[in-house]
Amino acid sequence: MPMNIPTSKVMTAVASLLAVCTAFTGHAGIQGSGFRSLAVVAPVTASGAGTISVGGVSYSDPGATVEVDGHASSQAQVRVGDVVTAYGHAGNGDNPDVIERLILNHAVRATVESVDAANGTFSAAGQTIHVNAQTALDPTLTLIGLSALVPGAKVQVSGWADSTGDIIASRVDVLALAAATEVSGQVSSLDSARHRFKLNQLTVDFSRAVVEGVLQEGSDVIVGGSTFDNTGTLVARQVQLVRPLQVSAGQTGRLDGIVTSLTSATNFEIGGQPVRVTSATKLNLQGAVTLNARLRVDGVFDSSGVLIADKLQAVKK
Repeated sequence: MPMNIPTSKVMTAVASLLAVCTAFTGHAGIQGSGFRSLAVVAPVTASGAGTISVGGVSYSDPGATVEVDGHASSQAQVRVGDVVTAYGHAGNGDNPDVIERLILNHAVRATVESVDAANGTFSAAGQTIHVNAQTALDPTLTLIGLSALVPGAKVQVSGWADSTGDIIASRVDVLALAAATEVSGQVSSLDSARHRFKLNQLTVDFSRAVVEGVLQEGSDVIVGGSTFDNTGTLVARQVQLVRPLQVSAGQTGRLDGIVTSLTSATNFEIGGQPVRVTSATKLNLQGAVTLNARLRVDGVFDSSGVLIADKLQAVKK
């Protein structure tokens, strides 16, 4: 039976280990077919006609449904570096792995407020975004990096939230100024009477918004709006509740993300998804697992929704 795994941090954009709207209800396997269902969260590394590589693994995706920021879309809107959630089934040796559903939730689409090129950060809509050598940059930024980004520019960011809520960017695009503001994050300081909450440093007024789902403290949401009031509060027109990763016992899992909670070296969370390391796990690390480290995990989900790692590898941030 499919399970909803609670999250403690948003996988923003994305991804997240998050999927908006209708949940995928895959089973551990397709009876008699030799196929096992899979759930993948990782950056896109290549894309072509009928194929896509996610986290360095190539998948066939003819006919895959695509959702971008909660809306039906096409694969043309998914670019290298975008962090996606993908559902499908693993091949059986004679057949390739197949993606049936592809979900991209951007972390931020907003106006740049400040840039610290020396430290590789900028802020937009109350969010702090970190750029590193692995971040895929818009062509206008590739020559000199963040030095070419100026306050007032409109950007779209895909990446992961770390344990503090800062965004580790996997891709940054520069957009036309007319693009509406959109921010993904975890609700805090919820004031239902005043119809306000915060996403990190951004205050959101949802009094006039269409709210899809029931808001609670800690809910993962995507907020869309076009205007800010004179206090800098985003006046939301839409608030969408975001679902956690949908998994079943025995389902294959492949994750590439940030450690957002660390109980021990063998029990931690990547973007809110619990992971367990066992004596059988093949390790390729550069030291102990630490909070906010980027890791790649391959494994199988158990009956509690924990991803039991077969392989665990450190990835440069």
